[in-house]
Amino acid sequence: MIMRTAMSKKIHPVSIEAAAKLICGKSALIICHVNPDGDALGSATALLELLKLSGGNGKVVTPSPVPERLSFITGDANTSYTEKMEKAFDLIITVDTASPTQLGGLSHLADKVDLSLDHHENCTLYSPHVLYGGAAAAALVVLDLFLEMEGAYMLAGDPSGMLRRIYAALSSDTGSFKYANATPDAFAAAAEICHRLTDAPPSGDAPIDRMSTSDISSALFDNVTVKDIEVRRIAYKNLRYICNGKIALSFATHGEMMAAGLKIDDLGGMVDSVRSIGGTAAGIVLREASRGVWRGSSRANIEFDVSAPAAVLGGGGHKRAAGFTVEAATAAEAVEITEKVFGEALTKEGIYG
Repeated sequence: MIMRTAMSKKIHPVSIEAAAKLICGKSALIICHVNPDGDALGSATALLELLKLSGGNGKVVTPSPVPERLSFITGDANTSYTEKMEKAFDLIITVDTASPTQLGGLSHLADKVDLSLDHHENCTLYSPHVLYGGAAAAALVVLDLFLEMEGAYMLAGDPSGMLRRIYAALSSDTGSFKYANATPDAFAAAAEICHRLTDAPPSGDAPIDRMSTSDISSALFDNVTVKDIEVRRIAYKNLRYICNGKIALSFATHGEMMAAGLKIDDLGGMVDSVRSIGGTAAGIVLREASRGVWRGSSRANIEFDVSAPAAVLGGGGHKRAAGFTVEAATAAEAVEITEKVFGEALTKEGIYG
């Protein structure tokens, strides 16, 4: 069992080779960020499958519940955390988590993290890390770990379940390969996975283990639930244009979510409903997380670095996709604060002013 103390831990980059050596055959508590998305869940569960292939084991935990629409990735696995459960594992590994605050209720474990696998350009480093800054998805780190371990270590078993999860993560974070982060590396990784999955049989118990790559993309983007329709209804009802029409913004109050039978985690895709409006530089959604606290999501349609204004509001992320928090008593006040900060950023970049 590895002894962890905040005093002895150093924050430094780790090579893929060193990371592979560290995790091979080990047990790990794998944690992803609060309000997990497809990349977080796909990468975390893929890493768990990789550990199993190397003779190790582990458990994936999430600081908040898995969204219903992404439950096909985790299946029936219990992703909840119980006090001090980390003591049962050799390692604590975080995936797709750009800062300790993104661990939510598990942020007390940040000082104990042995390895972080991430791809955010604007991040707060808090542990030894493999960082592919600006890469399409954290899943690409997991894929490279697999390729390294496949060549240097003895892996036993069928990797198709792991590869399906990596594909889900990659497809999710690239918007089914239509976002700006759908780089040549992303397409090359997808091609590698598709080639390896040709004629691959079902590989496990979760729904994703019986899916083709097209099935996975369909589950991520084409399956519309009643909750999804309610989210879109709220998005369009509260839609407004700010910054001289350069940004489409919507919001959801706690009361609106309650009336529609929605939880805040159900609104993860709401920003895409407003981002897709033609002629806008970006789309923004504000969700009332608690009284006076609004959780913001922003996605750019053009070369506009939304991570800069997000950082002003205590958040961060990628240049084209970032999150932030606004403290405001009302939706109108939250919109006003958001417009001021993002308007200044647009002016600075010469897009608006």
